[in-house]
Amino acid sequence: MDFRGRRQTLNPWWPVGLVVSVLSISMTLLFWGEYKKKNQEEIEKPRVVIRIKRPGHAVLTAEPASDKSKIRGGVQERTEGKGKRNIQGEAGGYYIVKKGDSLYKIAGFKEVYGDPTKWPGLFRMNRGLLSGMEVTEDFPHRTLPQGLVLQYVTAREAAENLSRLGPKVWVANVLSSQSSEGFVRPAIALIRKGHHVYMDRAKVKGKEWMRLRVGFFKDRREADSAAKEIRSILDMKDIWVTKIEKEELEEFGGY
Repeated sequence: MDFRGRRQTLNPWWPVGLVVSVLSISMTLLFWGEYKKKNQEEIEKPRVVIRIKRPGHAVLTAEPASDKSKIRGGVQERTEGKGKRNIQGEAGGYYIVKKGDSLYKIAGFKEVYGDPTKWPGLFRMNRGLLSGMEVTEDFPHRTLPQGLVLQYVTAREAAENLSRLGPKVWVANVLSSQSSEGFVRPAIALIRKGHHVYMDRAKVKGKEWMRLRVGFFKDRREADSAAKEIRSILDMKDIWVTKIEKEELEEFGGY
C-alpha cells in the first residue's frame, strides 16, 4: 500500500498534554525539594528536653510502732516481707497502701504519725484522692485499695508548718465524748470545707475523753467566727471556743 502523498494527521491536543506533563514533573521536583529541606531542618533543629524530676529519697521498711525500721542508703528500695509497708523517708512523705491497710492503721505507723487517731490529718492530705469513698462511721477503718499512694506530713514538714503557724492557740471544740463515736461525719464534713480538724485525748477527773477540734486561730474573735461557720456547716449549736496549751498546739498544729 502506498502512503506517499498522504498527509500525516497529528493529535490536536498534544501541546496540552505536553504542558501537563511538564507541570507535573515541576511540581514533583518542587515538593521533593521542600520535603528534603523540612527534614533537614528537623534534624538540625535543637531539641527541647523536659526532664521530670522523680522522688529520689530513700524508702523505709515501715513496721508497726513497736518495731524498728531502717533507711536503706540513698536509693529507693522496697521490701515485700510479711507485715512490711513501703514508705518513703523523711523528705518523701508518700505511703504505698498494702493489703488490709486503712487510714486509721496507716496513721498509727511510727513512720507516718505514730497515732491512729491522727487519721483526719491523713485524710485531709488525700481528700481529693479519697473523695469517692462513702462516709460512714467505719470510714477510718475501711480497707483502702492496694497500691494507692497516699501523701503524709513528715516530721520535718510538720516542724516547718508549726513555725509558719506561729502562736495560734485558740480552737473551736466541736464534740467531746468518752469515745470517738459520732466523730467521723462531722470530721469529714469540716475537712472537706477546708478546716484543720484533729482529735485530741484528755483526762478529766480520772476519765479519758476524746475531743474533736478545729484550729488554729490567733485570738478569740477569730475562733468565734470559725465556730459560727462550723455551727452552720454541721447544724450543731453546742460548739465552743477555748485557748489550748502549747503542748497541744505542738502535737497537732503541724499536721
